[in-house]
Amino acid sequence: MNSVAQMIALSLVVVGLAGGSAAQQPNSTKATPPQSKSSNPHAFGESYASLLPEQKRLLDDFVQRYNQTTGSKLNPEQAYNAARVSARTTFDAITHALLSTKLTNEKGQSLGLAIDVVDALDQVLGEEAGAGGDRKFRMYVYLKPNAIDVLSSSREFFHDKDNTIYHKGFPICYRLKNGPPSIQFSITNDERMSDIDVDYRSSTFPKALFDGHLTAGNSDVRAGGNLDTHDNRWAGLSGWWRQVFGFSLGSSAKSFTDATTGRAATIPVTPRVTASQGIDVSVNDFLKSWVVDKQPQNAIAYISPISYPCLETIAAKKNGSRFRRGMVRFNTLMALPKPQIPGRDRRAETQ
Repeated sequence: MNSVAQMIALSLVVVGLAGGSAAQQPNSTKATPPQSKSSNPHAFGESYASLLPEQKRLLDDFVQRYNQTTGSKLNPEQAYNAARVSARTTFDAITHALLSTKLTNEKGQSLGLAIDVVDALDQVLGEEAGAGGDRKFRMYVYLKPNAIDVLSSSREFFHDKDNTIYHKGFPICYRLKNGPPSIQFSITNDERMSDIDVDYRSSTFPKALFDGHLTAGNSDVRAGGNLDTHDNRWAGLSGWWRQVFGFSLGSSAKSFTDATTGRAATIPVTPRVTASQGIDVSVNDFLKSWVVDKQPQNAIAYISPISYPCLETIAAKKNGSRFRRGMVRFNTLMALPKPQIPGRDRRAETQ
């Protein structure tokens, strides 16, 4: 195997379930809700045109990096408007909550909005079949260098105890006070990336056992009374839900094409082998997906954000530059060499 493949095999990490706990805190400052510039104020988030500039910035930046990496010509507006509803509502609800949350220091001086600590998008997960509760209805982002300092200095967030069972690889936990609903930042030890979701159900024991905090519905704004709960704290989100970040890969990115179907391949959110089955089984399925089945996108599903720094370092040494933010999985997929079966007559492949 080449160095990239070896590092992938060594860095197979199956991300665990979601969770953590928090105590409710008093005296949170409620922000003035953002107002959409859409001609229909009740359609906030329904279409790209109704998004606020801060939301468009994140989306446009991601699409630009995606196009530069894959050679595609994806249009942000078309991508958002045609995206899966669950991914769109997740992006909509989380960014709306971040935009609606003003941050202040102990003296009451402004520290900006919660969304200001977010630098760039990596991934947005909506309803994902077979995924655990902490791999649904959340955003993975790159943080600005001062994000931890801002959250620590704010009166609105508190540093909760570290995530140990859930949010694997993202142990540092900051929660918005006076929840639910509450924004949760789960941050990597190097403070570069964060898993962000909105908790609509209480995380305190024993209430969390009965009101659904440990279920995927905890972070799905469409579930139960979550929309009302959201609007009670961050007014302005509408229930428009009637596919952004579930991008299909353009025909220009030929190396992404599924060898079996001929269609553009997509990277699954969850690998086929679970953590309970062991690392040996995971490595075997990773190699089988890549070499035998010729479905490298299924192999890439084993790559966790925890492995990003290692893969970025390899790319920097080999190419002299790092992967674009949010493009680690796509770059790695493109870097995987096409497997060749020794002794096989290659002429037969063309017949």
